[in-house]
Amino acid sequence: MSKVVVLGSINMDVSIESDRMPLEGETLSGDNLLINAGGKGANQAVASARAGVHTHLIGCVGTDSFGKELRASMAQSGVDIQEVTTTTSTTGMAIVLRSHGNNRIIINHGANESVTPQFAHAALSRVAQPHDIFLTQFESPAQTVESSIEFAHAHDMITVVNPSPVRSIKPSLYKSIDILCLNETECMSLFDINPTMDAPTMCALTKVLQLGMKTLVVTLGAAGCLLVSHQHQLFAPAYSVKAVDSTGAGDTFVGAMSACLAKGAHTEQAIAFAQAAAALSTTRVGAQVSIPTCEEVEAFRIQHKVNEPISCV
Repeated sequence: MSKVVVLGSINMDVSIESDRMPLEGETLSGDNLLINAGGKGANQAVASARAGVHTHLIGCVGTDSFGKELRASMAQSGVDIQEVTTTTSTTGMAIVLRSHGNNRIIINHGANESVTPQFAHAALSRVAQPHDIFLTQFESPAQTVESSIEFAHAHDMITVVNPSPVRSIKPSLYKSIDILCLNETECMSLFDINPTMDAPTMCALTKVLQLGMKTLVVTLGAAGCLLVSHQHQLFAPAYSVKAVDSTGAGDTFVGAMSACLAKGAHTEQAIAFAQAAAALSTTRVGAQVSIPTCEEVEAFRIQHKVNEPISCV
């Protein structure tokens, strides 16, 4: 079995719920205040570790109490934190507003900005091996993320990139990406394609592969997800659940998918497992606290009809 090595952000999430999102300049009453571990990198690492794969996280936290708490929380979830460094900066923080299962998020990056290309490359050299999964997102500094994708690809790792929060990707980077996993909004922003299952859209998504990546996975929220490669054009329907908080669902999906790939699963098998993990996470409040274990996901799939991907052609 291969490992998963995650490069990414580590944040403390402060989350509050209200009946609706506030308007500009408006103050609303809220309740169900939560302070819990988050950050896209940490979330994805926890999702991978809870799916039963040895998972390293490369990142930084501050010297404050949040940094100590986050390190302890990730270690308790099974994440290998030997490459998580403490800096003099404050720990990253996300402010999350929740309403009827949806959310709005504002992030202060803090110590995450201390992850330089040199820092990341040195960490990868210590812990990564060829055929390990390299997983990253866009909450870390752009230069660090881009150079680390290229570094991982050059060292024969399988690169999984989640372009969130979305920003432009330099054209030369695509050839170093094996799997690009993104949501509908990110697909529209990067490629000006509204992802649906109709033939013209599937053709357009297939043409995106000409940029250089091998596989495109597009998550469609409650509708499911699409898998587009040179061999497959598949749709995986979502599970029907009563969502209470979507925070971290996308991270759960990509982390669980990466773990399955590390176990040797085919991509279509990996997204089927990831769909179940993400669906289950939305039935719980919070980011990392909502991420299920492998055993919980398998029990969920037994209780629900297993949603296997189907061909779009």
